[in-house]
Order: sequence, then structure tokens, then C-alpha cells
Amino acid sequence: MQLREWREKQVPRLTLDAMAKALAHLLQGTNPARTLHRYETGETQVPTIVAEAISVFTNAEVTPQDFHGVRLNRLRSSGQLDQLKLVAECGSKRLNVA
Repeated sequence: MQLREWREKQVPRLTLDAMAKALAHLLQGTNPARTLHRYETGETQVPTIVAEAISVFTNAEVTPQDFHGVRLNRLRSSGQLDQLKLVAECGSKRLNVA
């Protein structure tokens, strides 16, 4: 489950600010809610320790794999995965790997 989906189904609804305050000791930067939003949207890769902490916080309803999926979708939509494929192709040619 995605973090935003999990937050929004909580009763009462859990805001980014409230969750960021609960996890502030793990979130970097001057605005923990903005950092959490970046993780939630896949804009920024979630550090492993933070992903694990959020998994515990959500009783494993949001897992590190969920964050990975969100990040991959973000990279796909921005075309950044195409760059990765190009690097892999160049590496294969250099190593003469078919």
C-alpha cells in the first residue's frame, strides 16, 4: 500500500505534518513534512532505515517494497529509467555481452 493511501484511510485522517512529527528524529532537512512528501511521491529515494521505521509505524501496511514501487513509477514517468537502460546497453557492448 502506498503511504498516502495509508495516511488517508486513518481515522481521523493522518496529515503529513502529524506523521512527520512522529518520525521527526528520522527525517532529514528543515521541513520534515516536505521530506515525507518527497518520499510519498517517489521524488526522493527513501533511506532504508526510514522505510523500515515507516513499515513498523504502519504495522507493515506500507513496506519498503511499496516505496521502491513508487520510486520506480516516478523514474519511469520522468524518463530516467531510459537513461539507465542506455548505460546498461553501453556496458554490455563494452564487455561484449549479448
